[in-house]
Amino acid sequence: MSDTDRDLDSAAADKPMARRVGRVLLGSSLVAVGVPMLVLPGPGLLSIAAGVSLVASEVPSVQAGVDRLTRRIRS
Repeated sequence: MSDTDRDLDSAAADKPMARRVGRVLLGSSLVAVGVPMLVLPGPGLLSIAAGVSLVASEVPSVQAGVDRLTRRIRS
């Protein structure tokens, strides 16, 4: 486990569980609503990005995936 993973785990452990669950549910809902908006009128990509950002702030494995994607896009 790297130092970054430990930092993410300790930061997540400091937050109240209800707030963490609420952010994950809200983020998941934004992603679920954003997917149909890709073909229907509405800001689908923006909703998906906001939802993934909320989930990534609470789930270290999702944050690692976002970091990997960011590195791949920048290279």
